Amino acid sequence: MQRCILVLMVLCIASIGLACCELPVDPSAPATASCLDTATVMEPAGPMISEYAAGEILDPGQYDIWCGKQNSDGSIGWKAYGPIHLSGETSYVFDVVNKELSEGNPRGISVYPNQVVTTYKRSYDAAYGVCLGMII
Repeated sequence: MQRCILVLMVLCIASIGLACCELPVDPSAPATASCLDTATVMEPAGPMISEYAAGEILDPGQYDIWCGKQNSDGSIGWKAYGPIHLSGETSYVFDVVNKELSEGNPRGISVYPNQVVTTYKRSYDAAYGVCLGMII
């Protein structure tokens, strides 16, 4: 049973086509990322705030997703998840609570060749920060 779950997780991480599992923390990520300066900090979803927030328009490539819950003092507990490969002409949704990445376009944004569009699925309970840092 454990081997079957491990195989399923590896397939999910490799394909990123299905939101079936939590992305792993990237142990090789640097201590901080340049994208943190421009990170999106999202308030929780609610009656007047959409469940989905605009993400970024990126070049295809390898990325770490930096994400963390906002603490009571306003700081964010950043962790890097990945690495992941984002393909061009594709839209992705990143669920900040479950750390799941899937293909999807809930906001109906047009995607052009050599372009990646991201959308973030908000928490209903807490503010989160998120950004994507390209791995060179």
